[in-house]
Amino acid sequence: MLSLRCVSPYQAVPDRGFAEDGAARVITLQMRDRLACLRTATGTYPAALTGLIGGRATESCGEPNHSLSSFFEYAMQDGTLRAHGHRWIYVPAGRGPHEYGAYTLDVPDERGTSRYSSFWMDESGVLREATGRPAGRHDPPSSIQGYDGPTQ
Repeated sequence: MLSLRCVSPYQAVPDRGFAEDGAARVITLQMRDRLACLRTATGTYPAALTGLIGGRATESCGEPNHSLSSFFEYAMQDGTLRAHGHRWIYVPAGRGPHEYGAYTLDVPDERGTSRYSSFWMDESGVLREATGRPAGRHDPPSSIQGYDGPTQ
């Protein structure tokens, strides 16, 4: 469903906020796929989201798709990923130093409005979504769990 807002009596344009939610959802799902690939290939999740690009990730999972690579290039600000009105907060959990068997990925909406979505995921790979508040473990799965395009 497309939301429209009236700019003048003579035209209507799509609400950019919902497009930003969609972009944040796709980036999060692409991260999920890279995280799963790394876990399968190396036996552990990375210590930080930057571990999804280059080095061990490329050796194990191939080159990331262009949209994920581009995202990291423009979204990294002072060690934090921010874009599309959202922030990505990745917290690995594990058995010891450099051995991460679990994670949470919190993607809160930072636009300060109750109309847009926040996302949350853990190592199960199920993307959970809430509108107007932070998403969490007990929220329902997002109606969109996939995306069109390559995972690598």
